[in-house]
Amino acid sequence: RWVAEEEDVPLEALAFIGDTGGDIGVLQVVGHGFAPANATPEVHKSGAHVLNGAVLEGTLEAFRWSMSYNASTSTYMAG
Repeated sequence: RWVAEEEDVPLEALAFIGDTGGDIGVLQVVGHGFAPANATPEVHKSGAHVLNGAVLEGTLEAFRWSMSYNASTSTYMAG
């Protein structure tokens, strides 16, 4: 929430990648939550989009998805 408030960006415009139970709270409040393939089963069941890749490959997969999503929508434009 701090980043959203500090940067004046709505939570639903943020993406987050989480892999452990401690990340579930954030995954559930941002607009785009991602769980890499190596995340705990608890995280996979949290409602986050489960990625095919683990660790770095999962991070890159989420990054690419986010870039594509941002290019196709005008929901939020920084600047």
